[in-house]
Amino acid sequence: MRFVSVSMISVLSSLVLLGCGVEDEGSTEPSAEESADAADVALGSTTQAVTWSGSTYSCTGGACYTDLGLSANRTCFLGGIYGSLHEAGVSIFRYADGHYKLRIGTPDGQKLSATAICISGATNLIQKYWSGGDAATAIGGTVTSTRRCFLTQIENNVVNRGFDNTGDYARVWKDSVGNWFLGGSLSGGATSTAGAVCIDVPSDRGTWGIVANAGAGNTVAFDVAEDTGGVVCGLTKLGGNFTTNSFSDGLGLDYNAGTHFWNVKAINGKQATIHCVR
Repeated sequence: MRFVSVSMISVLSSLVLLGCGVEDEGSTEPSAEESADAADVALGSTTQAVTWSGSTYSCTGGACYTDLGLSANRTCFLGGIYGSLHEAGVSIFRYADGHYKLRIGTPDGQKLSATAICISGATNLIQKYWSGGDAATAIGGTVTSTRRCFLTQIENNVVNRGFDNTGDYARVWKDSVGNWFLGGSLSGGATSTAGAVCIDVPSDRGTWGIVANAGAGNTVAFDVAEDTGGVVCGLTKLGGNFTTNSFSDGLGLDYNAGTHFWNVKAINGKQATIHCVR
């Protein structure tokens, strides 16, 4: 098993972000061997006004866990997935010990990585799940005009696997009367599971969509939101064929400390919707 983490550290203004996650409490504690395989590498820092960090973690076999800090007054979600989801998955969750954790589960020798992003604040936090073949999940809870939702989990089972087709996707969205839902479209009767978290945020900074052309080597990358102080972005939709066994094949968000822009990169038919808040 190989488990490596890469941390992106920056200073923004009025939000605190750290790599982390969300799910039902009571998951199995990672073993001492799994924990020992994790390593953090700082990429750099800037000199703006408040702090955020996002982290990308990679696994090449088994159940790889990492502790991503305290869960109190924090909310965490996905910023990207690279590699193969064949009989594999990624989940960000709140553990019973009061910490966020990221779990990447994958067969031996199969490469899978995920980016986790966290923000300070957890007002009206609610977590929901959806499985392929089911009707969209109504997220419910306390619905306000400032609610925003992000993906936290993509999990494939062994039998009816999804995300092996460019048209497969999971997403969260708001309907015309302000209600939020979690659902998607999976081909071939796939029953993959998606998770999402919703919270109230101070302000909205916009939405962007991206679709890369299908085929080896086809890549799309562009800036989505400028960090004017406390801006952070996450995934509200993720789709595509995630069966290539490579850490360079997928879709992910990143922050450019030199230009102060969030940017997104999609490869080989991957698709996403990105939402940014402040």
